[in-house]
Amino acid sequence: MNLKPENLSSTFAKNRALTGHSGAIYSLAFDNEFIYSASADKYVTRWNLELGTQDKFAIKFSNSPYSICLFSDNSKLAVGLDNGNLHFFDLNERKELKFYIQHKTGIFSLLENPKKQHLYSTDADGNLAIWNCTNFELQLFLPFFWLYQNLGLQKLVRATGLLKKFFPRLAAMESILPKIT
Repeated sequence: MNLKPENLSSTFAKNRALTGHSGAIYSLAFDNEFIYSASADKYVTRWNLELGTQDKFAIKFSNSPYSICLFSDNSKLAVGLDNGNLHFFDLNERKELKFYIQHKTGIFSLLENPKKQHLYSTDADGNLAIWNCTNFELQLFLPFFWLYQNLGLQKLVRATGLLKKFFPRLAAMESILPKIT
């Protein structure tokens, strides 16, 4: 397949447009039937792909949801907000299971590890939290940038070039990272 920009119009075709959010869409999740979307309009909504419409499922938040993740065989939904709040929902029972204020900045990423029954969350400060997918309790919280800068890792990584080799995205940002005190 030739994916040059001039050939993309013949490779990819617009099937239908999903309209309904009044803000940017920050995150998507798919459960083989529906697409879930998190938007700057402070809603997480669900879309029927066959019909191309939003169904009656919607969750309104006081802040914008930056990231969403379906887990536990798509029966649970985690939602990370721009203020660091984390919400866990049971989709079958349509209720909130837990709410945490662990992160202090926006949660940019959520990822399930089904083998270990863990859910990972990361925030704008570079922190990583590991959550138990069964009881939704915090297992581990790693304040990455604080450790990175205060344990001498920053100097070691700069001197050896390891950051660029193993974490090229972080290396690109490293020069503009603030000093955390």
